[in-house]
Amino acid sequence: MEGRERSVTTSAEFLVVEDHPMVMRTLKTYLQRVGTVVEAGTVQEGLKAFEEHPNLAGMLVDVNLPDGLGTDLIREIRRRDPVLPILMLTGSDERGWANEAHALGVEFVFKPIVTESLERFSARAVARASSGDDSLA
Repeated sequence: MEGRERSVTTSAEFLVVEDHPMVMRTLKTYLQRVGTVVEAGTVQEGLKAFEEHPNLAGMLVDVNLPDGLGTDLIREIRRRDPVLPILMLTGSDERGWANEAHALGVEFVFKPIVTESLERFSARAVARASSGDDSLA
């Protein structure tokens, strides 16, 4: 499994795959404090944005998207980039999603999202992106 070629960057770029406008706005507002945000609302848009932005610091993915499950997108992203920091989000109260996130090697939070969770995730992602050190993922 080969990871994507990535360059060290000083400006963190995050891909947010979320179909609810209010949640997207909240995530975008927070993440713009530490970098730029690429928006996608479906699995297919998320995959296309991932391909078009090779230097992502991190990715946030909703579980339930209009054209499929975020977990399917995450599996494909993991195949292409096994170390990219990913935060999986869900508004569902089904606890099995946390186990799925663990199996995929990603972080997980339930909505509504607590700012501290975003803070910790984005800080680790930015540190990894700025250093180029995949062990910080």
